[in-house]
Amino acid sequence: MAPSPEITDHPAHIWFLLDRSGSMSSLYQDVVLGLQEFVREQRIADPRARMTLVQFDSEDTHDVILDGMTLSEVDEARATKRFEPRAATPLYDAIAALIGRADKHIANGGDDADQLVVIFTDGMENASTDCNRAKAFELIKERRGRGWAFAFLGANQDAFEAGEAIGIAPANRMGWEATGPGARATLGFASRKSAEQLRRTRSERREKRDDFLEDD
Repeated sequence: MAPSPEITDHPAHIWFLLDRSGSMSSLYQDVVLGLQEFVREQRIADPRARMTLVQFDSEDTHDVILDGMTLSEVDEARATKRFEPRAATPLYDAIAALIGRADKHIANGGDDADQLVVIFTDGMENASTDCNRAKAFELIKERRGRGWAFAFLGANQDAFEAGEAIGIAPANRMGWEATGPGARATLGFASRKSAEQLRRTRSERREKRDDFLEDD
């Protein structure tokens, strides 16, 4: 079946924020494999969609690995080539920097309903210097109101409380066990739900933005 004109004309943009702090070291192999599978599944869902992948830690809060690349051009190995866990977790600073980059993309012609932000972390905020919790909350809340979708995947914390603290919709918060299998399974689930969002029309994405991660 051919895609509808709306799907064809409006591919989505995935913004993936990946925690690269030192505590991710024990999960290295499964995170690498899970992220590569995530990229592969999104490419199958819509090869015209774009992906920006940013890693963060306290030595670099905004390490851009993929910068708005069309998924048909993304090699899975490229997505994980600089994943080397280290340092601490400046989550709020990383969120602010990612949103700032996405804002520039929209200013150049992107649409709010096409933006899908996935935050994957295994630890609590402990190192931000420029952005605090309240500011991160306002940044996310304002953009959710415009049509962006946000998902928060957090381990070693109450993901529902942590997600609530920064303005993530209840249905799009997910906790996971900080083990290799836990990381792999969570990335696999997020991949499936993100791929579903990519295949939706722009109006459907907007309607599902606050519960796209919810399992049917």
